[in-house]
Amino acid sequence: MATTTLSLRPTIYYPSESRGGFIDDISGIPAAIFQEPGVKCSCGSKTIFKNKYSFTHVHIKSKQHQTYLLNWNKRGTQDLIKTCVDLKKETRTQQIAIAERDKTIRTLKTQREILKPENERLRNELDACKSQYEELITQLQEENGLFKRKNTRLSDTNEELTKKVEGFTESSKTGETLAKHLLSKLGYDFEE
Repeated sequence: MATTTLSLRPTIYYPSESRGGFIDDISGIPAAIFQEPGVKCSCGSKTIFKNKYSFTHVHIKSKQHQTYLLNWNKRGTQDLIKTCVDLKKETRTQQIAIAERDKTIRTLKTQREILKPENERLRNELDACKSQYEELITQLQEENGLFKRKNTRLSDTNEELTKKVEGFTESSKTGETLAKHLLSKLGYDFEE
């Protein structure tokens, strides 16, 4: 099983602004912060420094860091102020968008709460219709069964009557044949 550990993010170091431009001043970062969680420089270095001495006497004097500090000084504070103003405008725009989204969410929640009773009423109505439908289906099935039984009885009666008619027809033919035979014995002639 894998274990998960929680660790603090390193403190990010930024140069300080002074009258002459930007300078390195780490006096505000205690040595204990270097030990845990460590300090990472904003100059783009990937190293997390755990020793205040190596940060101060090695990294700050490195070419990468000195170039970074020089670029800050070339840009000056005017660019920093413009960036800050732009970020404030963007923040305000984002706050407005968030407020509008929150308003939309509140409106939708209110509408949902308003529609809940109607939805419940319609659900109950649907359940009642479903029950009525099921009762009607049951009633129709029972009536259908009754009609099938009646139909079966009528079919049976029809068969019996058909057999009786056939029997009467046969008897009638037999009687006619006998009557003709008797009458012919008695001397009568028949034309067909």
